Amino acid sequence: MSMKSLMLTAGLLLSGIKVCIAPEQSQTGAISVPDPAASALDEARKLLRKVYPLGALGEMVGLDPTFESMVGNPVTMTRDQVRSYLAAVNIQEADLGGNLDMAVSSTSEGSQAKYFVIHDTSFPTYGNKSLPSEINSASWQFNNFRQWRNNKVTHAFVNRMGESITVTDFSQGVMATKYEIRMLEEAKSKGLFIHIELIQPRHRDKRYWKGNDIASPTPGFTDGQYRRLALLYITASVRKGSWLIPGFHSCVDHGIRNKHDDPQGFELDKWMRALLTTVSDISKPAAAKTGSPK
Repeated sequence: MSMKSLMLTAGLLLSGIKVCIAPEQSQTGAISVPDPAASALDEARKLLRKVYPLGALGEMVGLDPTFESMVGNPVTMTRDQVRSYLAAVNIQEADLGGNLDMAVSSTSEGSQAKYFVIHDTSFPTYGNKSLPSEINSASWQFNNFRQWRNNKVTHAFVNRMGESITVTDFSQGVMATKYEIRMLEEAKSKGLFIHIELIQPRHRDKRYWKGNDIASPTPGFTDGQYRRLALLYITASVRKGSWLIPGFHSCVDHGIRNKHDDPQGFELDKWMRALLTTVSDISKPAAAKTGSPK
């Protein structure tokens, strides 16, 4: 989430590091979220547009047909099925947003969480240096959740090894986008969005101004991150009882001045495949479950 203020364990305020890189825009182009006139599928198509450098967005495209039949509709798998799967792959539900028996967050006006927002941390930044070769391994210090566990401005972090940590239970609301903070009253906003941070370092793109953090790794995220993000989406939706509307941070903030540019390098088809494979594995009889923890 480039330009977002994040508080690290060491007390570092990232708003002093992250640079607002998107061109100035008026707020009149902001999307209508929530939009009672739009279907869940239409909103998902709008909110999952590809995010390019500087926060430019791609065109709306069709999503996977199986996913299109799911979004906004009731979840048919049970909490017991999810728990059976998690036991088989040795993942704790505490690392996936919290206790599955608890409902997702609600606004003070009584609206349950509806949106699942995908971010990247855009941190750490390496300036003119190349990104370290070990960013996808345990030796890279920012894959250690000690760096992130005290950051309560989101719900969960996913490191580049495909592990996750819950920092705010899905039952509690947080506000983590400009749209929530600037465009909606807190009573209508806090609790309506579930926020997930994918850890991604940045460095300078030398085609642009000094001090920018535009350049991201290639690929942007690991297969493990896509699989864990799929599980987080599943657990949040099971707790809601219907499939949440997923979206990218940059799309949620579209049209807002100094909008964010994350997630960079997100391959939607990889996440869709990970999601549908995991849904299929969870829905199998217990004896047939062969899922991987990463």
